[in-house]
Amino acid sequence: MAHALRERTARVLTDYLQHCAREPDARSCDPSTPEAAALRRAADQLKWSYRSFFVSCRDFRGNRAELLQQVAQEMLADGRGLSWHRVVALVTFAGTLVDRLPPETHGVGVRRRTREEVDWDCQCLVDVLCNVLVDQNGAWLEAHGGWVSWRGAGTWDGKGRAVGKAPAVPVS
Repeated sequence: MAHALRERTARVLTDYLQHCAREPDARSCDPSTPEAAALRRAADQLKWSYRSFFVSCRDFRGNRAELLQQVAQEMLADGRGLSWHRVVALVTFAGTLVDRLPPETHGVGVRRRTREEVDWDCQCLVDVLCNVLVDQNGAWLEAHGGWVSWRGAGTWDGKGRAVGKAPAVPVS
């Protein structure tokens, strides 16, 4: 069961991170699964609600996998464990780290990352998230229905619980 959960988790996460990492002018591909569609909706809502924070994290120049690992450790260090809201927050943060900015937003002398570098970052971030979500917290994920429980996910109540369908939110 753990192997299947890890594969499904990697598939959902890869879908989301590749969606975030597309070129700024590229059309988005349709989500690969209903769970991936629900994750995109929840992440869009979270990014909209906390846009100033997520914008401040874009174009990070350090080791993205190490940063994500540190954020995950800090988030879970309070002893409250995972919630769907925390899962969405971690995944949304990872997506922000691979977000492809338009060329005109890069500073003078800042080299734009290649497609290969972005793809490598996506794979490293999927590995970190799979370790956190499945290897370290797989029992929680299974107890809460795994990714299949996401099929109708929508808005969040602030306590990590889905409460209805996501409204249309402006996405920049």
